[in-house]
Amino acid sequence: MDLKEERQPLLKRPWVWIAAATTVVTVVILTLAFIPNDDAGDRPASSTPSEAERLPLPSESSQSESGDVDDLGRPVVVPAERRGVALPQSEQPSSTSDSNPLARPKGLEWQRVYGSPAPFSRSDGPAAISADGVPRGMSRTPQGATIAALQIVSRIRFGTKADRYAVIDQRLEGATESDKQALRRDGDILSITVDDPEIGDIAANRALVPAAFRIRAGNWTNDAATIDIAYGPHEQVNPDDESDVQSVYYWQSLSTVWVDGEWHLKYKPSLLTRDEKEGSMGSLDGGEWATWVR
Repeated sequence: MDLKEERQPLLKRPWVWIAAATTVVTVVILTLAFIPNDDAGDRPASSTPSEAERLPLPSESSQSESGDVDDLGRPVVVPAERRGVALPQSEQPSSTSDSNPLARPKGLEWQRVYGSPAPFSRSDGPAAISADGVPRGMSRTPQGATIAALQIVSRIRFGTKADRYAVIDQRLEGATESDKQALRRDGDILSITVDDPEIGDIAANRALVPAAFRIRAGNWTNDAATIDIAYGPHEQVNPDDESDVQSVYYWQSLSTVWVDGEWHLKYKPSLLTRDEKEGSMGSLDGGEWATWVR
């Protein structure tokens, strides 16, 4: 992406309208080809699920030859609810130490939330998922803040329209009503998830999947945390030598604040995209980045 394109408003970029047109065509084809099923996404999730409720369901991803894993090789559960199923909080919360790499939360489980891998744990939340898809009960620890950031941004990017709106209304801090309306509008245009679960889940698994994360020294307090999220790897071609192709990870920061007993995500216009690249690296080696592989 060149500098000229980065300065363009989101809705004026050609790729945005191409994505929007593609989505419209996909929805029309699906409407003609399939008889709609009951909307399973509207069923409220239980906050104390049984093991049977969390067993993988038949889906495009779980039927792959490599088993149910995300693009980074992490085992992923396909929950009974597309919103995800909260795990019993049976373990002690993680330490409030901000040392890197962040220790893996106890009882960690990656679940497909509207198709995109999101972390759940038995120590740091979420303790519940509301009927409108809002995650609740993340611990007041670096791990809890990280889980909250990943949960919230994933739901804003990939959730159904009603659930996206609920998360925007209830879990964004520092956004004006105009900001929220713009985020709703842009999300409606760019939403990767369509109402058909199979198509939406496949698309969500291939885009914006977090590879690793960290909280740098000084970026954690009991009331606020800034989490760096790495995405990738992506192929980068040397402009001076097209045969020189390297893998690169890009990262951007998400900030959370503790409000009324819950972590909220601080608003910024780039929540829906990776346009705001704050840094890059060739690998995740070096001890700073955590992948939380189960």
